[in-house]
Amino acid sequence: MYRPRSHRLREKSDTRLLFRLILTVVLIVAFIVAFFLWGIPFLISLSEFSGSYGKQDIIPQAAKAPLAPPRLESLPIATNAATMDIRGFGSAGMKVILRQNDETVGEKFIGSDGIFVFDKIVLEGGKNTFGAVLKNEAGEQSEPTDPVATVLDQTPPPLSLSEPANGSSFPKEQKSVTVQGKSEAGTSITVNGRWAVVNPAGEFSEPVLLNEGANTITILASDLAGNSVSVVRTVTLSS
Repeated sequence: MYRPRSHRLREKSDTRLLFRLILTVVLIVAFIVAFFLWGIPFLISLSEFSGSYGKQDIIPQAAKAPLAPPRLESLPIATNAATMDIRGFGSAGMKVILRQNDETVGEKFIGSDGIFVFDKIVLEGGKNTFGAVLKNEAGEQSEPTDPVATVLDQTPPPLSLSEPANGSSFPKEQKSVTVQGKSEAGTSITVNGRWAVVNPAGEFSEPVLLNEGANTITILASDLAGNSVSVVRTVTLSS
């Protein structure tokens, strides 16, 4: 049966249109199937990864670091001074509280250089132990610093001489005399300006050369606190 050319062209166009429509439907269905098979699990995995990554980025807030305690400069073992400057260093801008024998004796803010000085702290007789803490604006305090201590001692050390007796005379053949005596342990002894050897019991013995005529011998005992006492002996070497 004969069909006009225009009719045949229209049928070809309709066939191509139908093919494109079917292809489109197939692609859409394939996309939907693929999305459910791979897309949704992928999105879930991506979401879990993003969540875990974000959690890793969230670093738990560390516990607040405690205030570092200040530090005090060391003190002499003993002193005969009635007052003493207490020095130290700590965090700039913080308040430092000084304690003496467990009693608060001063407070001040630390300067920008981190150094603080408590001037002319009155010492108590005997041992004086100092410590300090820092305090911030929130009222939080540091641990106490390592303590430092000194002893207020204003008593001169004892000094006794057994040899020579004051006013002794020696024959000219004896060119020297041995000075012997005793003080307390830890005392320094000089005899006419020369250091004498002192044993742990505080005993000492030091030879002194004599000149003809009168000889003055000065013995000086000094303790760790700076207290001192002297004894003078005069002896004569015959001419």
